[in-house]
Amino acid sequence: MGYDGIAGYLRGGIEAWYNEALPTEHLGLVTVQELKDRLDKDANLIVLDVRRKDEWNNGHIKGALHIYVGHLEERLNEVPVDQAIAVICNVGHRASLGASILCREGRQEVYNVLGSMTAWENAGYAVVK
Repeated sequence: MGYDGIAGYLRGGIEAWYNEALPTEHLGLVTVQELKDRLDKDANLIVLDVRRKDEWNNGHIKGALHIYVGHLEERLNEVPVDQAIAVICNVGHRASLGASILCREGRQEVYNVLGSMTAWENAGYAVVK
């Protein structure tokens, strides 16, 4: 994952931003236990798996939508707009990026799944292949 077309940088880092009292945004976090509970209750929630195809094929959450994070911007129209979205990857780094992309596009209820698929599997929850 690389960064192309960098337009600038933040002099003084994020601390300088906070110190100037400039606006910030944040996204929700959800544990795998909370995610499992919401899925079991058939909540209005979609799991968006942003891992590579080989990772997806090795096991994913039943019913999840798969869009690799590198293709998410060009495939945003495939992500439902009327549901909460829990973004998942392997451990959470790409999920955070994917969730940020969705938030930037105006999606309101977006969650990053803490520990992502590693935590999901360590909790003993089912995956499908």
